[in-house]
Amino acid sequence: MINVHKIFKNGNMSKKPVASFDVKTINEASNKFFTVATDRMLHENQYRFVEVKEPTPPTEKETFLKALGDALDADYKYHVDYNYKESDCHCDDTYCRCKTLQNLFVTKGTVDGLTDKVLKNVKDPLFRYCIERVIRHHKTYKPEAWEIYAVGGYYGEEVGPVTLDRGIQSAIVKDIAKLYDLYKKKDLVGMVFLVLECEYGYVLEGVKDITEVEIQEINSDHLIIGSNDHYEKLEIEIVDQYEGHPYPLGVVLLRHGTFRLIDGYHRIAAAKKNRAKDISVITVS
Repeated sequence: MINVHKIFKNGNMSKKPVASFDVKTINEASNKFFTVATDRMLHENQYRFVEVKEPTPPTEKETFLKALGDALDADYKYHVDYNYKESDCHCDDTYCRCKTLQNLFVTKGTVDGLTDKVLKNVKDPLFRYCIERVIRHHKTYKPEAWEIYAVGGYYGEEVGPVTLDRGIQSAIVKDIAKLYDLYKKKDLVGMVFLVLECEYGYVLEGVKDITEVEIQEINSDHLIIGSNDHYEKLEIEIVDQYEGHPYPLGVVLLRHGTFRLIDGYHRIAAAKKNRAKDISVITVS
């Protein structure tokens, strides 16, 4: 695109173009009239031609990460629990306009509200599972992961936006950007490894040689719990968070016809608590 700007007597150039020409159109339909006209305009120093580069359209990854950032930075006031105390009123008016909110703080964060918004346009079931695990890894269910403010209103202070801590937002975007690259390469093993590394810091030796990843339903009675001691000490509060969990319940190692639980103790415990028989898991082999 070429914009034409008028030059004033004082030498200044008009801020807005007086005309615009598409470069491709000019090249395809150039003729003597255009050439003579432009030469004259330039010779008389009345106009200046400025080439405007068309903005490069965002890549698919950039579009995805932009949507992710917008979802993470949204207001989650109606998804978290919070508490506060109102100050005493000193107004002479019928309505209080002087109240302030004191000791305003979040009492319970959210994972589900966050993942619902983030996963709105994500269809692939394994990619959805991995994103949910990354978000949960960053403990967005904890109150300290959230920022809450009071804002002024016509009737005193009100609860303002509740947003996820900026540092946590950046960490989630960083991890999911890596996950996105693996997903686009169809590296299913790499996706599972990334989630396990987020959770535990490393991948088990007995899992490093896997080559196959599949989401499938199995009978919960056929599942071998690797560490019964850990299973029996699970926090009930966390187990209850997984009631009705809509994603695969864990990572299961399939070897010699047996299913051994690798990751997902709380989720499996929630399913067993609800007496679920057929459960969806991610089998690796």
